Amino acid sequence: MGYYEYKEYVKKSMQRVQKRERYYKEKKIRAKQNEARKAQEKAHKQAIKNPSVKIPDEITLNADTVREFGSRVTNNSIIADYYDEMFNRKRQKKFLNKSDNVRRCAQSWFFDNYRMQRVRDLKSVFLCHDKFCLNCQKLLQASRLRKYSPLIEKLIEDGKHLYHFTFTLKNVTAEKLKKTVKNMFENFKYITRFFSGNAKSALNLDRYGYIGAVRSLEITYEGKLYHPHLHCIFAFDEKLYTEKDKYNVFSWDFRDGKKIFVRAFSDFEIIMQKIWYLLLNGQKVTPENVEKLPLGYSCICDEITSNYYEAFKYTIKLQEKDGILDMTYDNFETLYNALDGAHVFQGYGKLYRVGADEIDESFIEKYNMLVAQLQLVEMPELDCMKIQELLLDLTINPEIRYISRKNIIQYLQEHPEYLAD
Repeated sequence: MGYYEYKEYVKKSMQRVQKRERYYKEKKIRAKQNEARKAQEKAHKQAIKNPSVKIPDEITLNADTVREFGSRVTNNSIIADYYDEMFNRKRQKKFLNKSDNVRRCAQSWFFDNYRMQRVRDLKSVFLCHDKFCLNCQKLLQASRLRKYSPLIEKLIEDGKHLYHFTFTLKNVTAEKLKKTVKNMFENFKYITRFFSGNAKSALNLDRYGYIGAVRSLEITYEGKLYHPHLHCIFAFDEKLYTEKDKYNVFSWDFRDGKKIFVRAFSDFEIIMQKIWYLLLNGQKVTPENVEKLPLGYSCICDEITSNYYEAFKYTIKLQEKDGILDMTYDNFETLYNALDGAHVFQGYGKLYRVGADEIDESFIEKYNMLVAQLQLVEMPELDCMKIQELLLDLTINPEIRYISRKNIIQYLQEHPEYLAD
């Protein structure tokens, strides 16, 4: 076979592969459409049996929820201005796009409007998904909590031992922040490997029966100094020794010129402080090095019983002053560069790649039935409302009921009898 014949053969082979891929893709789409059609038909039949629409006050959208989104708009405009400034300095179009998206975040709300029945069903809200957006960070935190909470609570129910670890180090300058964050991520992996027994260690850390962990980066700042630290959840089969009867410099808070007692530490915490110091400073983690090190970096470890939200906090703790974002452009640029491309939240072991929220299919069926009940009377019109318009409408037209699939499913989790056959 000559060169041109071979080239033509390869071209035709690729065309066959692409054709096959299109076939299976279209088949999958058709299957989803058929599934949706069957669900709609089922919901319609159920709605005919019980055509009255029952909408409890608990599932309606209220002004306070919308007002929370609106309260963050002012600070988002500051972030958008900083993206504009980055564009002016770097001349990269992506910063203009980010500015536009952050400025428009949560401004447009889309509803299926059932005018005759005075019901509006929330279908979507425009969100920017920017790491600096206060609205999106709040929603991301809630999403992570929903995903991980069932697994964490199951581990606690099964008698496993969960702990909240916080790994910190000294404050760093803007020039060192990106390198420091990378160093923290790379060396945190060794902590999990020591516990799992996948890395050689004479400290016998694998005796606790490591199950898994999640780590979340948080960065606070003050002036030109930055404080990166990791909030983590670790799960073990065995209980850690956490009797807190040791003291060191981290036991006291010296801010504001006063010496204030904060906490004592366990022997385990003292060892972890030294291990963390050795790892970040490129030294071997051996019993001898741990023993001779007088002081490590601050590390705390507290057992979790129910309150584990700290590990799902914001990546950037955006300080406010009188309700307005207290951040300079230099702070913003430093944080943006340090976090660009960074995996700020990561799971390990059995807490690695926890799946999406699992929703009871019966809840979705009930929501579809409610929609079908509404559509027995009329088909909806798609409406877009600006947040200020929505707030005004919620205030002056209380007879209009605003609903959403999310609120209905949350209500059904506590009231499964709602919309029962």
